Amino acid sequence: MPEAAERITHYRSLVALANFIANWTRPDITYTVNKLCKFMSNPGPVHWTALKHLLRYLKGTAARGLSFDFSAETELALHGFSDASYADCPDTSRSTLGYVFYYGAAIISWSSKLHSFVTTSTNHSEYMAFAQAAKEAQWLIYLFDDLEPTAKHSPVPIFVDNSGIIAIVQNPVDHAANKHIRINYHFARELAEQQIIAPQRVPSADNLADLLTKALSAPAFAKLCVKYAA
Repeated sequence: MPEAAERITHYRSLVALANFIANWTRPDITYTVNKLCKFMSNPGPVHWTALKHLLRYLKGTAARGLSFDFSAETELALHGFSDASYADCPDTSRSTLGYVFYYGAAIISWSSKLHSFVTTSTNHSEYMAFAQAAKEAQWLIYLFDDLEPTAKHSPVPIFVDNSGIIAIVQNPVDHAANKHIRINYHFARELAEQQIIAPQRVPSADNLADLLTKALSAPAFAKLCVKYAA
């Protein structure tokens, strides 16, 4: 028993360190850390294997970090991406939601988390992710309005890979299919109407939030990873 308790303590320490790194300099490991944190109280062999794999990845990419290259050419200033992985948690059937925001080519905010309740469809989960991204976009507008009061920062483009989400936000006509969505999440629709945010369609392969919501193949991970850390 003492040995088991020591192993759990060791696991917690390593995951806590990885979580600190993910929150401050390495968004590319955020999804994995999010999953490892769920088993802090009783990690099994599969979780130890995943943790060791993560540590090896960090060791092999120790020189990688955030790149704040504001000189990079881009047509967009403040913009973001949102995505969701529907019911990907086998224990709770909840969805993983993720978003990432950039100012120009510099990443400034990101999140990957398991939702607080069960969603009933892919559209439902992605609409929840979009709502979370809308909250972050509104806060970032307040921040940049203070930093650059003479510049215009809205509407903030938020890219999604689901046309149904854009339809719900911009033209909410299918009430019967969407009436189960909690009212407080429809504030994203109000933000779009007020031109604070602007939902935009992006192909799934180019949705940078994809890396925060699911395990990707090595080529897909490498493609998106260069947009996160340099």
